Amino acid sequence: MNNRKSFIDALYSKYCDDDETAIIDLPQLDGHRRVCEWVGMEKIKNQLKNLNNLRWIDLSDQQIDRPYNDDNDFDQNQFHLPKACSLYLAKNFLTNWLDIAKIIKLTPLIEELILSSNPLRPPSDKEIVEICDHFKRLKAIILGDLNYDWSSLLQCSKLWPSIERISLFENQIQTIQIVDNNQFENLKFLSLSKNPISDWNEICMLGKLPKLETLELPNCQIKMIRFNENNLFSKLQYLDLSYNQINDWQSIAELNKLLSLKILLLKRNPLFDTNEYYHNFNFILSRIRRLEKLDREPIKKESRNDGEKYYLRMIYPEYLECYKNPKTRLKFFDENPCFQQILSELGEPIIAKNLTKQEKIQQNFIHLNIYDEQNPDQSRKYVRKQIPITMKVFNLKFMLKHLLHLSDEFELLVKSIDNNWHYEEIMEDRNDVCAYCIDDNVGIFVKRI
Repeated sequence: MNNRKSFIDALYSKYCDDDETAIIDLPQLDGHRRVCEWVGMEKIKNQLKNLNNLRWIDLSDQQIDRPYNDDNDFDQNQFHLPKACSLYLAKNFLTNWLDIAKIIKLTPLIEELILSSNPLRPPSDKEIVEICDHFKRLKAIILGDLNYDWSSLLQCSKLWPSIERISLFENQIQTIQIVDNNQFENLKFLSLSKNPISDWNEICMLGKLPKLETLELPNCQIKMIRFNENNLFSKLQYLDLSYNQINDWQSIAELNKLLSLKILLLKRNPLFDTNEYYHNFNFILSRIRRLEKLDREPIKKESRNDGEKYYLRMIYPEYLECYKNPKTRLKFFDENPCFQQILSELGEPIIAKNLTKQEKIQQNFIHLNIYDEQNPDQSRKYVRKQIPITMKVFNLKFMLKHLLHLSDEFELLVKSIDNNWHYEEIMEDRNDVCAYCIDDNVGIFVKRI
């Protein structure tokens, strides 16, 4: 408690007192503390001592618990930070918005305010009436790690009629409600990272905010996405759904309903754990056709074209199977909203038959009808033999010499055994057996020399 100080004391201590260590804190929205050390920067350091020139004031983690002391030697009505537009007050001990208002009063041009990790309770209606004029210029506010729920935000938001950017990372928001259609009418950016929301219906409550362009929802325990009505999030261009629990392709397909969506983050969801990145990337861009960037990777025209070809080739057998049943067909189109358009543009893919293990083995062999009409052994006049497709004619002759007990020199002829078609050719030792036209209508004949 003895280390606690006022905003004014912290301001002078950081920017005006000589500091032999010359350690400077770098502004952070959240996360670990970052610092740098002045090396040969006396001119800049001296400029910072002139408080009238400060535009970004970082007093994070300074043990601040009040705006000023009663004995501070300054006139509260005359002292101003005339150029300050951004004020970082995270990780302090500020407890009420009345004190925040007194600090804001010293910064007439303030537009950005960071108050994360303070024991800051929401203002009462009486306090709002008293201090609301001080926050009219505020455009961006960060209220991370304050243990706020949505009702706390609604109460605070009465202070910021012009707010455009709100970050509420790591709070206790589970439900969302928009009470007044004019609430957040200027809001363009909203981050709800690390809040236990989980239910997408709660997210849909934000869908009619008229100017919302960016929505960050990582680590929110979201499991499934379904839109309960059309034309939601009409201006939304950027959506972060990384590090959630999404595990079905229909959830991805639902995002195709966001008509302005251009940038999407989806990494670290269990749906993508079982397949390669290339597979997932192509399946996503083929379900959401307006995307321009996916997981920070630009989607160029060539990559989209290649990705849609891959997707069509992989999904087409499932389409053929599902099309037979009306119920499965409907489910398929729900999960693949762009399939028919892609199929119309690219045409039906050539799909290789899915072979069994035995069929794959059989692909490496061919069957031969072998005739030795001069063989004295009746059982050896005709044999049917399976050989590898890589066998040479020379090796086949060696095998037949032992199989048919041939002692004389001989050659092999490929001849048709179908009376309606004539084909005959002498087999050369150096050639592969499969180089010749061999099927069930063709026989290999032994001709003694």
